[in-house]
Order: sequence, then C-alpha cells, then structure tokens
Amino acid sequence: MTRTVLPKNLLVNAGTLLEGFQNASEWENWDNMTFANDTAHFREGAQGVKFTGAVDSSSLGVKAVNLDLSSATTITAVLYIENNTIVDDYLDYGTLRVYLSNDEDLTNNFVYWLNLDHRLSPGYNVIRFRKNECSVSGSANWKNPIIRLGIRFSSFAAGAAVMTFCGIYADQENIPKLVITADDGDATAYSEIFAYLNPRGLKFTAFIIGESVGGIGKVTLTQLQEMYNAGNDVGNHTWDHTDLSTVSLEEAISKITTMRGWQLDQGFVRGSEHLAYPYGVYTTELLGALPSLGIRTGRLANALSVPYTYPPVDNLYLLNVGNPSVDNDLATVKTYVDKVAERKGTLILLFHKLVASNPVDEQWLISDFQELVRYILAKKVDVVTMSEWYRELSTPRKIAR
Repeated sequence: MTRTVLPKNLLVNAGTLLEGFQNASEWENWDNMTFANDTAHFREGAQGVKFTGAVDSSSLGVKAVNLDLSSATTITAVLYIENNTIVDDYLDYGTLRVYLSNDEDLTNNFVYWLNLDHRLSPGYNVIRFRKNECSVSGSANWKNPIIRLGIRFSSFAAGAAVMTFCGIYADQENIPKLVITADDGDATAYSEIFAYLNPRGLKFTAFIIGESVGGIGKVTLTQLQEMYNAGNDVGNHTWDHTDLSTVSLEEAISKITTMRGWQLDQGFVRGSEHLAYPYGVYTTELLGALPSLGIRTGRLANALSVPYTYPPVDNLYLLNVGNPSVDNDLATVKTYVDKVAERKGTLILLFHKLVASNPVDEQWLISDFQELVRYILAKKVDVVTMSEWYRELSTPRKIAR
C-alpha cells in the first residue's frame, strides 16, 4: 500500500486557461452591457474585466476567441461580486448565461444557464459545469472550434448587476470532498446521524448551541464527548442561536466567543474554529472580526440549488451548503452528490432533525438519510469534518491508495 500526499487546496489540475479577461476593449456590447478593466480583482495577469448590465434588463457581451474544447470535460469560471450589489446577502440578479459558439452570430452554440437568485455571494465565486450540462442551439458541435465567447446576465429593477470576470478554464480539477453537518444539537445528531455514520467509518460536524446542550430533545454533554472522541467535530453555532444581524457587533462577538470558550473548556478544540451562522445570517462587520476571534470558517444555511465549493476559496467565511429538507428530497440531494463527484469540488450538506415519518420544514426522513449515506459510499466521495477539510486546504494529509 502506498501513501499519497494530497495537493494544496485539493487542486490536482489547475486546468487550461481559456480566457484571462485582460482587456475590456476586446469585448463587444451586443445588448446593454458596458466593460471596464478592474485592476483590483483578477486571477490572471494584472486585471479582470468588469461587466455592468442595465437596470431591469438582460445584457450581453461577446468576444472573438479561438478555442478547441473537443477533449475538455469541465469549464470553470471565476468571477467577483461587489458587496454593494447584494440584496439579503445574495445577488438579486436574474440569470447568468455563458455562450460558447461555433459561429460569429451565436446561432450554433452551447449555453450554460445559472439562475443567480441565491447562488452567488459577495467576493470571489467559482462556477464549474460539465460540457454535457450545456443546452445546444442549432448545429453546435464540440468538435468544431469555439470562435465566440458570450456572457449574458439580467438585472432586476433594484439596480444594475455588476460582476468582474477573472478567468475561464478547461478541466480544472479538485479532489472531491463531502462535509456532513448537523445544526442545533438535536438529539438525532447522536441517535441517528452518529449512530449510522460511525459503524461505517464516516465522520461529521455537529454545530451546537451551547445553552441547549442537555435540554429536552437535545444532545447531552456525554454524547458530544463520545462523538468527539470518535473523531467528529463539535462546531460553533453560537451560545444561544441569536440572529447575529439583530444585535450589536460586540454582542454578536460575545455570542460566538462564549460558545468557543465553552467548547475549549470541554476539550472540543477541533470544531471550535468553525462557525455556522444562526439562520445563515451575518453582517459585513462581523465577517471582518472573525479572524481575530480564532474563527477559520463560516458556514451559511441557505438552501442553494448549486451548493458547491471549489478550492482555492477566497472567502472561507461564506461557505455554501446543500440543505436537505422537505423542499430538497432524496433524489435532489443525490444529484448534489453526483455533481460534486463529476465536477470535482466540495459539497457541504446541512441536516437538522431526522424523523421517522411526516417531515416538515427542515426535517428529513431517517430512511432517506440512511439511503443517502449508502449512496455516498457507493460513489466513493471522501467524507470529512469541517476541521479536516480546512486543514487539507493548506496542510495536506497523506491518504492510503
């Protein structure tokens, strides 16, 4: 048996650069789009290209290219979203489309559609898709050269959408990872999630509310100690689950540090550096304060339809999740697992209470959870805790092959 060192940021293939976005003048306005060089946000060279759409309209920019994607499998796009373009923590935009066309007028083309509502967060975002996820127009053929690259997105009446594109790559690849998390310290985190994962050699992260430990329907301290000693993380979900956007920065910090102090007192060191925001809500000021508190990651709670992360991650305090619930059934969550395996990224899953029947809201069936775990095992996606995932970004571990 050999032991292989995992690469930094779990990145095994940096991919082939298709477009570096180095010159705004190379882009043509086809429909209500303006362009400007952005020297503050880029991945290649010394700048990116900032695209600004029109209010309450769809906008399109096009560039002449010459790309051979005949043997490519995935396309990865990196873009930056400014804070002042968000509404309710996420973009209030319409749909982003990437066109890859065999002809000049975009008649014979491939299009990848991404609905931006609750998909992208402020800062850098990475979108990755497989060629077979694109829709096909006309007689588009991957065997033929791609000679036009198009970017279209919509803005709502609230304001013009603005995003800086920093790079598009073919076949960028990470080692697939899956992080199972469970919030609020419900008793089923121990009786169902831990009980099913542990015999199968899998670990998870329980994000705990400190003041509720040992309460009715909640995990006990003894159970948390057993889970921690088995290699699971006990993460920070604040002391009392207060909406951190409704209190002062000082009080929000106190909620987090009180919980972290309790974790350290109990010996729950690993997960004490990893925070799950109550209700998935935060403030910009709080994000800026987290590093000084010893918090290394911040996990959201929004039920995204595209809940994937592709290291390197520019903002570890806005980690997306997939949220199994009555609105995201077993079949849907299995597609999350399929796509993270195919696209080579990271998937963080968020569970709450598991029930035997009649789930409501964020609850999920015990039988569905167990079937999902069997599916994950069959897909052979590596399941890790939050602390393991974070360490592997910068301090790779060795794995047996």
